[in-house]
Amino acid sequence: MAYETREPWKKIFKLKKIVIPRLIIRPLQPGDEVGINKAINNSLDSLVEWMPWANDPSLETTKCFVEKAVNDQKGKKLDDFPMVTIVKDNGSIIGVSGYNGRSRFSAGEYDIGYWCDVNYQGKGYVTEYVNALTRYALSNLCGNSVSIWMQVGNIKSESVAKRLNFFNQGEYPSRTVSGAKDYCYSCKKVVSLPSLEVSFYE
Repeated sequence: MAYETREPWKKIFKLKKIVIPRLIIRPLQPGDEVGINKAINNSLDSLVEWMPWANDPSLETTKCFVEKAVNDQKGKKLDDFPMVTIVKDNGSIIGVSGYNGRSRFSAGEYDIGYWCDVNYQGKGYVTEYVNALTRYALSNLCGNSVSIWMQVGNIKSESVAKRLNFFNQGEYPSRTVSGAKDYCYSCKKVVSLPSLEVSFYE
């Protein structure tokens, strides 16, 4: 029996890119740190409110993040699986998304984290690429569920989950901010998502 059948999550290491009408989503590559770091610093005021990692926006830290992701992919190590989002029209990296460390890959449970350059917010990009990543996890990776966690009060992030028809599972103590609460939204069926033209290249 092929490993893809026994452990479908391992197919993620074959992923080259996900293409939707306005965006390309792909695994990190060497050199991505420049575009990612530019997007981080463009958006620093909004990121530091919700993302503790944004407290260190240096290029060197971003480079280390990219190097780790690339090495993990090469070594087929799956603590998480970050991807860049690129605008087709101009080739700009506008953020990092993917399946983060809350995911339980071997159980088919995927958690999506995301952020977007403030210069590209308000255009529906985040909703589209989270839709695409959810579809990939539930269909190509045979996932059982996809979750999105956000701190209570993060209205923009919660709005993405609602637009995608994710179900609110309730409030939980935050894993990242002491004394705060998080919402968990989840999706288990592709048919519940808004329609989207998407192609997966492996």
